[in-house]
Amino acid sequence: MIPEGGGHMTWFSSASLLVFTIAAAVCDLKRKKIPNGLLGLGCLAGIVFRFLRSGVTGLGQSLTGMALPIAILWLLFHLHMLGGGDLKLFAMVGAFTGPKASVKCVIVSFAVGAVIAVGLMIVRRNLRERLEQLLSYIKECIRNRSCEAYSDKGHGGYFCFSVPILISVGLYVGGFWH
Repeated sequence: MIPEGGGHMTWFSSASLLVFTIAAAVCDLKRKKIPNGLLGLGCLAGIVFRFLRSGVTGLGQSLTGMALPIAILWLLFHLHMLGGGDLKLFAMVGAFTGPKASVKCVIVSFAVGAVIAVGLMIVRRNLRERLEQLLSYIKECIRNRSCEAYSDKGHGGYFCFSVPILISVGLYVGGFWH
């Protein structure tokens, strides 16, 4: 086993997490898709790093860190508000970081994503239109007592959520939050 050092991750596992997350964001920006092979390899690397560092306890932390974001974000995925690649990217991050940090990564990513989304709506000059569409969707869910999949409907609402995830991971690796 790798001896305990400062923090929750070794420098090598931190660098590896950052490299996998950068690669995922680049793929997402270029192709609007994150390859499953990349995410699978990242998950495996995270599991191995955690196991080598903390044995069976690390393995459990890694698997729990992968499962929590999926459980928390499943509804958003089901409603097409979050892509499958983003969900798997959060799981990959959890494989490296463990459960506590994976949940924090979700929170920080959504905060960063909200800032980016508002900025994009201002730049695209569609803030009012996007907010009206969201309000209409919420009203429809309440009226029907169920929610259909949320749709961008080609109104300029898409952006790669892997970018806020990358920023969150960068802040984590950089020691800005733990």
